[in-house]
Amino acid sequence: MDPTVKERNHNMKELTQYIDQINFKRSLFGKAPLDLTYDIVEIRETIEGEGQPAQLSGDGEYSIDETVRRTNFWIDTIMQLNEYEKEIA
Repeated sequence: MDPTVKERNHNMKELTQYIDQINFKRSLFGKAPLDLTYDIVEIRETIEGEGQPAQLSGDGEYSIDETVRRTNFWIDTIMQLNEYEKEIA
């Protein structure tokens, strides 16, 4: 594997995990998986929608530590998605 690709994949760890989570949920409903290369708009819309405070905190049901962990993961994911979009622009 090209070292640049390996480095990019490592730098997109949270984004890759988030897309895997999205695709797992989609598979439960018989939907085709999303691909970062071809479905970036739908991926962004999905991730942005899941960044709402009610989503990140489980409507206040999650502990503060869990909410902080989920929020940090979401922020890292959005930052990685932004960087990826800059690279392909």
